[in-house]
Amino acid sequence: MKYILVLVLFISLVDSWAQEPKKGDYVTDTALDKFAGTWQGTQGGQSLKLVLKKEKVYFKGFDYSRDLLIGWHELTINGQVVESTLSFAGGPYDKNVTILGSSEGQVQVNLTTFRDLSRERNHAGTLLLQDPNVIRLTLRLTEHVILNKKKQDPVNALTVPGEWILKKVD
Repeated sequence: MKYILVLVLFISLVDSWAQEPKKGDYVTDTALDKFAGTWQGTQGGQSLKLVLKKEKVYFKGFDYSRDLLIGWHELTINGQVVESTLSFAGGPYDKNVTILGSSEGQVQVNLTTFRDLSRERNHAGTLLLQDPNVIRLTLRLTEHVILNKKKQDPVNALTVPGEWILKKVD
């Protein structure tokens, strides 16, 4: 019995090593294609627009590339633009990208970054494909990490509300 347990653990470990990218690898992700495009939703007096694209991102320290979902957003409240990076939409992966994630299966993207411009902090979340033209965005508070150390934000909140249903507009 002990040998079977050791064998199962060994096979699991080898399997996890096999899934790690190696130097020079390019890890493609066709599931991200479903999320690329412009998405928009409204709730109450608020409107949220996302522009998302699949981008090949190179990880210099690990010497491999992988497809990631990157994007930009605009939040409007009562007709006033509160925060926007849409002027950078479609550009490369750089400091102006406010959304970053990778797929989890065929219908979900885990967002490792959703940058809250007003509060100067990052949040995490998910995008769930409900049908080819509808996604559900769920944002959650993360640790109180402030990107600009000089600015203090005692409020533990999101500028962009945590739940959205967004429809594809292009």
